[in-house]
Amino acid sequence: PDHLIDFIEQWAPYLPQWIFDNILDQLIFPILNREVEAWNPLTDPIPIHSWTHPWLPLMKDRLEPLYQPIRAKLSQALQN
Repeated sequence: PDHLIDFIEQWAPYLPQWIFDNILDQLIFPILNREVEAWNPLTDPIPIHSWTHPWLPLMKDRLEPLYQPIRAKLSQALQN
């Protein structure tokens, strides 16, 4: 995700805020959401924090809806 984050950060100063928000809400969040839904903590070799944390500075509170599914999956994995 680092290349995409760098790209967005470089373009952010030149974009109107509403376009920037739209990119994050309509393009980036659905991808992250889909990946969280597909993520399996028992089988995925890449830790989830390695691809979600880099988005925190850009996405901020937009990542909030992802936390509950992540917690649920981690809880389920710990019970198995």
